[in-house]
Amino acid sequence: MIVLTLPYPISVNAMYRNRLKGRAKSERYRTWLNAVGWEIKAQRQQPIKGSYTLRITLYEADNRRRDPGNMEKCISDALVEAGLIEDDSLCVSMEIARCKTAGKARCGVVVFPSNGIPVEEGLSNVA
Repeated sequence: MIVLTLPYPISVNAMYRNRLKGRAKSERYRTWLNAVGWEIKAQRQQPIKGSYTLRITLYEADNRRRDPGNMEKCISDALVEAGLIEDDSLCVSMEIARCKTAGKARCGVVVFPSNGIPVEEGLSNVA
């Protein structure tokens, strides 16, 4: 199991910017990834191989409107970049919760190993 406390994530809408020759990571996203990379190194977690379950808790210090689903992508990508998970396509399930805090905005991340995608009962031939 991996347990992390990370800086508050940025929205998927702020991760990339359009350039003349395609898309590139935004300065804000690169700065966030750098901070997250150092936090992950400092917290010394062991990687999980194969499928996993992801639990994210967003600790919000203000009352701005946010779409919690837009926060997951940068977290998953940071976990891949740090080598804690192999690929975000291996996520079997995820839960995203929001919590008000009087302290600093942050993000709690827990990653559990999984046995893979379960098969629906009654299915005999899965391609």
